[in-house]
Amino acid sequence: MNKARIKEILLAYRPGEGLEDDPDVRYALEKSQQDPELQCWLEEQRAFDGAVRAALQEIPVPDNLRERILSAAEPEVEERAGPAAAAPETSGLVRWLHPAVFASAAAIVIFLALSFTFWNPPAGESAEDPVAVAQTARELHQSLQPSFRSNQKAALVNYIEKHGATPPKTLPARFSWEESFACQIFSVRGSSVSVICFNTREHGKMHLYTFEKRAFPELRVPRQPVLGEGESDSAWASWASDEAYHVLLTGEGRENLRAALDI
Repeated sequence: MNKARIKEILLAYRPGEGLEDDPDVRYALEKSQQDPELQCWLEEQRAFDGAVRAALQEIPVPDNLRERILSAAEPEVEERAGPAAAAPETSGLVRWLHPAVFASAAAIVIFLALSFTFWNPPAGESAEDPVAVAQTARELHQSLQPSFRSNQKAALVNYIEKHGATPPKTLPARFSWEESFACQIFSVRGSSVSVICFNTREHGKMHLYTFEKRAFPELRVPRQPVLGEGESDSAWASWASDEAYHVLLTGEGRENLRAALDI
């Protein structure tokens, strides 16, 4: 489990909800105590949550606010001594755009939006999903020591499958198996991850990581490559195929990576 996923779990976790027995929650909490960076980040998040909660609690909310909003939205009816003057046609939308009504309603909407944001993180695809799988690949890359060397597709695929991992069914457009030279297998969340090392003629050394989707069931990674940058000239691209998530790492810069993927 990478730090992006740990942070996601910690953001959704609230003490006293009975989630401490969940393996993922327990692991995230343990890591937050062992990792100084995570511990500092978590303290900042809790301090921010506390400040927002305190600020919201200080906002006075009249008991009759709901009734006042609803009554303000109703058409005004005045009793007159003489014949009633013809009132101009006023749509419901115009009545709701009255400054007092709109401000009161907006306050409620903002309050509900803040509550929903803090307590219910959005589900499904997000901008962080490709980043999460790419970050995992970058962390694995720090301990890369290829254990099998070959530039033959059959040999590499056989080795990867023999060790329970998933090889890429197709390579990026500008890559060829003849430019590969080694591979290695990692284990993440009980699932095997393969990495194939390439030394391309045009774009230098690159490493293609392939993750089984079942290792990251909560992620949604698009098929179109998403690019990112790290320190110095390191860069990555992350995308999905039918059976796997892929991450391509390079130390030759983002534009070089873009050219290698022909995007």
